[in-house]
Amino acid sequence: MDFGFDDAQQRLHDTMVERGRDLPEGPAGMAALAEAGVLGLAVPEAFGGAGESLVSTALAFEGLGRGGADDGLLLAAGAHLFGLTLPLLRV
Repeated sequence: MDFGFDDAQQRLHDTMVERGRDLPEGPAGMAALAEAGVLGLAVPEAFGGAGESLVSTALAFEGLGRGGADDGLLLAAGAHLFGLTLPLLRV
């Protein structure tokens, strides 16, 4: 059994590392994450999200952090997605 990441997951991670390097702090950063679709990665496509798995979404957030995105911004984005949006959708 292979527990590695597939090519799509690795590309997503690498993209998020690059995005994390240029991400503004504060409200502008949250707006940038929303515009890039990060806040809807794990949201099903039927609800306007990307329909990514939770593993892919966590890998994307790790990539943003590795790229240097503000920790507080990632905490707020994670709380929004995992603590509010997904429970409301009961994913």
